[in-house]
Amino acid sequence: MYLPDSGCFYKDAYLTSFYREFWEVPGSGDLHDFFVSEYARVSPEEDFAESFAHFVLTQTPEGNTVKDEKILYFYQFEELVQLRTKILSRVATWLVRNAI
Repeated sequence: MYLPDSGCFYKDAYLTSFYREFWEVPGSGDLHDFFVSEYARVSPEEDFAESFAHFVLTQTPEGNTVKDEKILYFYQFEELVQLRTKILSRVATWLVRNAI
């Protein structure tokens, strides 16, 4: 199991399955196909965070790169899809109220 400096992942954490799916076995090819940002390359935790941000803030990817698969990973969890909807709704409401 992956052990970052601060401890280990919970067995049933989203991050644990994300790590197992995308970090346990290194891939080959262009790094731009693997990461949604340069910063995501730093660690599994940052890759997870950056991929989640893209999941929330961008349209559903239609490609078949590993970075697209990382964004699509979050769609398998209904609770995260619902959270995405709530976040986007609140952002939209805030934007309307503040006329931005």
